[in-house]
Amino acid sequence: MVGLPVIFAMGLLQATALTPPSPAYVAMGSSFAAGPSIGLKDPAAPAPCWRSRDNYAQQLARKRHLSLADRSCSGATTPDLLTHRQFGLPPQIDGLGPETELVTVTIGGNDVGYMADLGAASCRNASRGACPTTNAEPLEPRFVKLRADLTELAQAVHHRSPKAVLIFVNYVTLLPAQGGCPDKAPLQAAELGEFRTRLARINAVTDEVAQQNGARVLHASDLSLGHDLCSAAPWVNGWNTHGPDGTRWAPYHPNLAAMTAIAEALDRMLNTP
Repeated sequence: MVGLPVIFAMGLLQATALTPPSPAYVAMGSSFAAGPSIGLKDPAAPAPCWRSRDNYAQQLARKRHLSLADRSCSGATTPDLLTHRQFGLPPQIDGLGPETELVTVTIGGNDVGYMADLGAASCRNASRGACPTTNAEPLEPRFVKLRADLTELAQAVHHRSPKAVLIFVNYVTLLPAQGGCPDKAPLQAAELGEFRTRLARINAVTDEVAQQNGARVLHASDLSLGHDLCSAAPWVNGWNTHGPDGTRWAPYHPNLAAMTAIAEALDRMLNTP
């Protein structure tokens, strides 16, 4: 990719009383961007979004002294970024402006039921009583729609913020390449394989859309290798991980170490043409 604009911490035009300045940085995405169960909640976030003050976007904005509009929200699908009013909120893309210089996106898992089905399977295997049902809708049409929606999203970002660098941050590695750890992920062998494959497909679709639409990808999937759920130093919570106060942390979601590593990797990426 050529012609990427350089990110400047104070690169916005002088605002007027009638035209508020565009944020230098807009972050969009689902819970893997919002960061539920990580430190303190973002006081500016609607309660259902479970957004952390220490997710990767907020850490990056502090590091680079960028004005940030963090629109990430737990449970979001790609339509929630484009047109749908999740929890009655404006579509996340409405945070962008003509002077926005950086946009990051982590999305797609909820579009194809990745976390919902993973949680449902774990609940059943852990015998937690009443469990949600697995979505019976075929996966293939959902992946076709995901590709189309991600393409629409990338094009909409370039249209609204022509100066912006768009970076998709893909999903961290959750499960080890081989085997499992039933104490942290109560999944059967066939389920482990199915969820590895589904996540790989989400990340592959993200790569394809980014390549075809002038965007970059930060491969959190590669960054987190060796830090899967079963490793000695996991960057994701287990099915039943609890914090020091006894609160159950968001199952199968990135922890603070993952968010910090992603923020640092984004910072390095922005220093590389």
